[in-house]
Amino acid sequence: MTHRPALPAALSLAALLLIPAALPLAAQNLPAPDAAPATAPAPIQLNPRATLPITPEEKKNIDDLLRASGAINVGKVMARLFASQVTTTLKSSRPNLPPHVAGVVNEEIARAVSESIDAPDGLADMLAQLYHKYFTDEEIRQMTAFYNSPAGQKSVQVMPVLLPESQNLGRVWGAKLAPVVLQRVEARLKAEAAAGNAPGAADNGTPQASAEQSAPSRRLEIAVAPRPVYPADSRASREEGTVRMKVQVNRSGQVQDVAVLISSGYPRLDAAAIQAVRGMSYKPFAGDQDTMSAEVNVAFKLGNQQPQQPRPAGKDQSREI
Repeated sequence: MTHRPALPAALSLAALLLIPAALPLAAQNLPAPDAAPATAPAPIQLNPRATLPITPEEKKNIDDLLRASGAINVGKVMARLFASQVTTTLKSSRPNLPPHVAGVVNEEIARAVSESIDAPDGLADMLAQLYHKYFTDEEIRQMTAFYNSPAGQKSVQVMPVLLPESQNLGRVWGAKLAPVVLQRVEARLKAEAAAGNAPGAADNGTPQASAEQSAPSRRLEIAVAPRPVYPADSRASREEGTVRMKVQVNRSGQVQDVAVLISSGYPRLDAAAIQAVRGMSYKPFAGDQDTMSAEVNVAFKLGNQQPQQPRPAGKDQSREI
């Protein structure tokens, strides 16, 4: 049959994802604290017995917690979800897939999960090892008591409904926040670009470079200014931005190394800025230091007016060049 090759891959994907997907869901079933701590939380303490084998009594208590919290049922829930996903994928890739095949997929995933949960080294044993690593036997008993209480049982019932709804809320919240973040990033980059150019400067597509001396390198003075070239493809694509770089300069004033501190957001502009800065040089300096550092901005802007004439960068100053 033509659909046979797709089944092993689909089932393998589901099997690989079942166990890791179950763990974070189980963790979310833990009771929340009554109030947010006033100070930073203390580091998580491992169970002092974490390196020792689980005793039969400890294993029983953890099993009781897994049943009371519903964590052991997560695998079955995930089985239904993945069975649905696998079936949807198969139907999408093979529209003529016989209905019987979808039924077989659902049944075999559910059967494999059910058999694996209580099998040696199955999901129950894996979760037991994980809980034993972080929780003492007394803490396990306390959590079990909570989940056996009315509030705990309601938590178990509500959590499967709350999780997908919270995921939807997260998507809505993220969609609202994304444009705000983008707007703030654009405003900040524009402000930084403006700070690197002389007031009132505009340009006709010629990159403008400004040298900003970093605090420990005020003795550096530019000898040969960078002469960036606007990439033709970037100009055609209307790419604009400012690249902030840190340069290391040797005693003779030659640029030894260039590192991008803030990208323009366009690889072509970044590469053009780096190439231009590598071609600049500073005046030789004296002192105990073998190298000194400085920051250089190269701004790529498209406009219609002629740029202002460049000015030399003086000592201890930031100038447009």
